[in-house]
Amino acid sequence: MQQQLQMAKGMGSTSGINPEKCAKQMEKYTVTDLTASVSATGSVTAESLGKVVQVFSITDEATRKKISDALTLDDISGCEKVTVEQSGEKLSADRQILPLKVDADQSLTMSTQMDVGGGQKMSSVVVQALKGNNFVIVTFQTGLAESATMSAEAVELINKAFAEIETLS
Repeated sequence: MQQQLQMAKGMGSTSGINPEKCAKQMEKYTVTDLTASVSATGSVTAESLGKVVQVFSITDEATRKKISDALTLDDISGCEKVTVEQSGEKLSADRQILPLKVDADQSLTMSTQMDVGGGQKMSSVVVQALKGNNFVIVTFQTGLAESATMSAEAVELINKAFAEIETLS
């Protein structure tokens, strides 16, 4: 499972993605500079499922705007199938944007299924949501569960995170 988690984390990086236009497209919705924020991260790694929940409190408007702009991507036409090169290996991945309702101002949910070789597939779902100055990312990775099941649980975690944040305000 650790190897699968590392591969899924690598999907967040645009290096090694082909075709190149898809790497450029991914850069548009990948928020990497969150230095103007306060964050908390929690992760759970089980034998069959890895979960990571990241909560960010955005401290400046420029960072909030970058996140907001990244979450507007809702069309990956021509980039549903990509090749990802990791550690010298080329892995094929199928991606799709899932139109899920999240209790947030903006959100983006992407599902990826990667062929990791030997007939094994690894699925991941990433839900990114912005509500006010709070940004929450939930990532699930597994070799077993269906994307629909993971997506529903990820959205539930996002909504719970925002509800918890509101009780602290």
